[in-house]
Amino acid sequence: MATDVEIDVRALFISLLKALPFIVIFTALVGAGTFYLLSNMTPVYTSETTVLIETGESDLTRSTSSTETAAVLDREAVTSQVQLIRSGDLAKVVASKLDLEAQPEYQKAIKDSSFVKDLLVDFGLARSPSGSSIEERVLAEYYRNLQVLAIADSRVITISFSSTDPQLAARGANAIAAEYIAMQRSAMRNTNEDATQWLESEIADLREKVAAAEASVAAYRVSNDLFTSGGQAPTTLNQQALADLNAERARVRATRTDAETKAAQIRASLKSGAVPNITEILNSQLIQRLIEQQVALRAQVAELSATLLSGHPRMRELNAQLADLNSQVTAEAQKIVAALEAEVDLSAAREAEIERQLTGLKATVATAGDAEVQLRALEREATAQRELLDTYLLRYREALGRQNGDYLPANARVISSALVPIEPSFPKVIPMTAAAVAAAFLLAIAVFLVRELSSGRPMRRVAFG
Repeated sequence: MATDVEIDVRALFISLLKALPFIVIFTALVGAGTFYLLSNMTPVYTSETTVLIETGESDLTRSTSSTETAAVLDREAVTSQVQLIRSGDLAKVVASKLDLEAQPEYQKAIKDSSFVKDLLVDFGLARSPSGSSIEERVLAEYYRNLQVLAIADSRVITISFSSTDPQLAARGANAIAAEYIAMQRSAMRNTNEDATQWLESEIADLREKVAAAEASVAAYRVSNDLFTSGGQAPTTLNQQALADLNAERARVRATRTDAETKAAQIRASLKSGAVPNITEILNSQLIQRLIEQQVALRAQVAELSATLLSGHPRMRELNAQLADLNSQVTAEAQKIVAALEAEVDLSAAREAEIERQLTGLKATVATAGDAEVQLRALEREATAQRELLDTYLLRYREALGRQNGDYLPANARVISSALVPIEPSFPKVIPMTAAAVAAAFLLAIAVFLVRELSSGRPMRRVAFG
């Protein structure tokens, strides 16, 4: 028959119950000691300020020459702002404003002396406090009390500052946020001043370039006789003269054609024995009076023909007068024809002169083409310089207005200021005491069980087989 050893759980439980008073006493002592130690520790208070990273530019004050909208900062930009808040320059300014060197907790950090620390320094395991300046020790303690975190998936940064003085903790967090925003404004002011100075120098150079470009255009126009006329579509004088001559030629040609047509109509009417019904005839007072006399004589001839024969002396007299009137009308019409023919000749001569002038002017305009191309190139260069100068002047005035008006928005704003904390962030007496009691109780039970199992008392032999 074989035997084996197994744990007697019942005996082990009975032994644990017997040792329970000692375990409880040990646990109570640990809890009381922990509570005493934590209660006598200097409490540390933590206050927190929340900052939102965003563009501070308003739609009403954004540059009119810029079409950019408010940019959304990425994660790297927010991380950069975290490092800016933790920068040494900002830390020095905040430490000076809060007078941290005079605070009791920072006085301890400045002295940085203890038995253990002195022993470590003697053995070369720690750095001697005398090796660093007071400012460095103050800043080291400052950074131990500072915590800057960027909240994930947002553009919010939390600034936490700890101190044994709750008032200092709140003032520290708010001072860091305020100094960070002031530093942003100062950087923007410096950038704005640098940009203003650069624009001022560039504007001075551009003014000289614009003056030189416009002078080149004017000199080239004079040397090549390329003056332009005013109007909505400016043209050179030669081009304007060419257009005017074309218009004049068309007018003269129309006048000549009209005079030729009227003269032909009058001749045709005279051949047929009728009085032409055209303006020149109708407007002639002499012809109108002659026609009136013809009408009166024809009336008399018609009246007398009823009683007298055509061979009667009175009838022959009237017919002779009527024939004379017809001759006078024809003569006057011939004079009008002669005047119209003279006008035709004059118009033809004028048209020939215009043709001659057009021929010469076309040659001049043709040869001026290359000069006009060069002139347009010079004008484009002058226009480009002028537009660039106008753009720089606009930006310079905007920058100068911001500088004089002291309007320099920061790309961050405080969305939650730090308040004076009521409860310390460390130590948490009740939670930490409860954790210490639970740990001591479990440790005591574990030690007791290990000791009992090592002694072999709760073991028993069991036969099998």
